[in-house]
Amino acid sequence: MHRAAAARDVLEAVRPLDSLRTDPELQNSRKRRLLFAAFQGLPLLWRVDLAIGASSVAHLADRDQDNPAARGDDWSRPASALAHAVAATNAVLRGQPQAAQGLLERGFRRIGAPDGVTGQWLADIGRLADAAADREPGLRPLADPVVRLAGNHLAGTDEEEPRRRDGRR
Repeated sequence: MHRAAAARDVLEAVRPLDSLRTDPELQNSRKRRLLFAAFQGLPLLWRVDLAIGASSVAHLADRDQDNPAARGDDWSRPASALAHAVAATNAVLRGQPQAAQGLLERGFRRIGAPDGVTGQWLADIGRLADAAADREPGLRPLADPVVRLAGNHLAGTDEEEPRRRDGRR
């Protein structure tokens, strides 16, 4: 059984998945993997980042990080951009506009979208989610909830100091 399929089976035994991605930098590593799992029915902000490592290299946190042979290309740039849209939403909610801007810029670059980040968070996140789904139509069922998440939490946050979840600045 392929390793990714085995990981999917294990995670699906916990709860059905919406998505499972691997970090392309470690996709072919024989010693380390980094998986990103989003489970059905859970909030989008509750993604699970699962680091898997061989016990022989457990003490080497950066093992294979700069190894060209460990890199893979079997990954979805649009799915990664969509994950950046979710992370940007979280960054805005945490009062980290520079982090949100960086995430959005990387997301747009990742899919070759010409759009720039304006600081109008709701619009920027919506554009990135839509651009990702336009490039990979199978992502539309995931992109629409990302846009709703941003709409539910970021309405009125297109300002210098966005409100936190509790409404304070």
